[in-house]
Amino acid sequence: DDVGPRLIGLGASRDQATRLAAAHPHEVLIDALDGLEELVADRPVRDPVGWIEAAAAERWELSGLLADRRERERQLAAWQADQDDRARTRDAYPKWRAVADRWDAAVSAALDDDHLTAALEAVTAPVPGLDRRSVPLAVSCCATTGIAGTCCWPPARA
Repeated sequence: DDVGPRLIGLGASRDQATRLAAAHPHEVLIDALDGLEELVADRPVRDPVGWIEAAAAERWELSGLLADRRERERQLAAWQADQDDRARTRDAYPKWRAVADRWDAAVSAALDDDHLTAALEAVTAPVPGLDRRSVPLAVSCCATTGIAGTCCWPPARA
């Protein structure tokens, strides 16, 4: 039960906190405490314990105030998850780029021009509008085809 310590933290005596907890439903006090925290974020309250007591006794409608707060918390959590995902992707990219470069070098070194041309024709189609194959694109396709058997990009989310 976190109501008592929260009330005491606002300046209520132990007896006052016990009396409030006994006089009002737990959910009503939690909503009042959360509503006070939201209100105090914008402007100070002179008597926070009195405010809680009045809000609980009169059953003030705080759902709009709390809904806004919860929506902001949800948006902040989603933003933080997106930032964490971007950081993981950014940190992993050099490793996967190095793997692709090694495959590119291996394919280029292993095949002479005729074999490389045949391999590229097997895995690529002419670039639309050019009516020919793009060497960088073709090498990239070969490297990607080789890499696909050993890893994937982007890495799966944890």
